[in-house]
Amino acid sequence: MRQPQRNRPPDTTSILQYIPKSGGFQERRKMARLGIPLAVTYRAMEKKRVLRKATTINVSAGGCLLLAPQRIEMGAGIDLVMPWGTRPESQKVTLKGKVLRLDSKKNDLFALGIVFDPLSPEALNLFTDFCFDRMHEITGQKT
Repeated sequence: MRQPQRNRPPDTTSILQYIPKSGGFQERRKMARLGIPLAVTYRAMEKKRVLRKATTINVSAGGCLLLAPQRIEMGAGIDLVMPWGTRPESQKVTLKGKVLRLDSKKNDLFALGIVFDPLSPEALNLFTDFCFDRMHEITGQKT
């Protein structure tokens, strides 16, 4: 009898990131993540509210992993401006959230786990459209 595979390697043809299930680890994310880089701007809700540039590592309707030049403490509020589309004229959405994870600095950037405040129905529709557009681009299918 064939045994099920455990901790199989990620499917590199998929933009949905594989989340391995290992002993004792329970995934808390409720939404699939898209492993795509997006150029975003953000403003940390700290004393100096400077608008800065960053790049996402992955994004979902519930949050993102952000590579940023600034250390932002866990629990701090953040505003992100994200392009949810693949064309220059794509609509940009401003999202509010907070930092849930802070990884140490690597290559002059910090990895910040951001959870978004609940999305409006309009923002959720834009995100869904964006996801389908990206999947169609990757698979070569037209919408």
